[in-house]
Amino acid sequence: MVLLFVGGSPPDTPYGERSPAGGEGSGESGRPARRFGETVRLKTYLTTIDVRPVAFVRFPATSTAGPGVGVDLAVRNVGDTPYRDQPLQAASVTLRNGGEAERLYDPVGRCAGPAEDTIRIAPGATARFCLPFEAGGRADLFVYAPESGLPGDRGAPEAAAWEFSG
Repeated sequence: MVLLFVGGSPPDTPYGERSPAGGEGSGESGRPARRFGETVRLKTYLTTIDVRPVAFVRFPATSTAGPGVGVDLAVRNVGDTPYRDQPLQAASVTLRNGGEAERLYDPVGRCAGPAEDTIRIAPGATARFCLPFEAGGRADLFVYAPESGLPGDRGAPEAAAWEFSG
């Protein structure tokens, strides 16, 4: 659940604080919501990746999906072992009116989506792809939580959030 307050301190979200990167927030997570385009380094179970949402595109409704947003994402493996994940399972978009945007598994407009359900990135390599979402409201945060399906006993996955603007 995402709450939006007018005035006062920005609300906490389950993915990060609404305060600017580097600023102090009042939430427990200690992860600020970043500006779109900022690179964030995340540790996964086996390696480390740099995640950067390069751009986003809004697209109109089609005969098969409502209006939405596509996130152009660059992921670089900066660790020593291969990174393997399912990007659409690791990513989400929260909406300002509460809730989460639906993931789209088919290409939409200028957002062709990831080429494969599962990506593999060798150490030192970068993969770039677009992740489409059907947004039943205004997009607020893009969230990437690699290996989000891992059991809790293997360690909680790191996550990062970026604010949509414009």
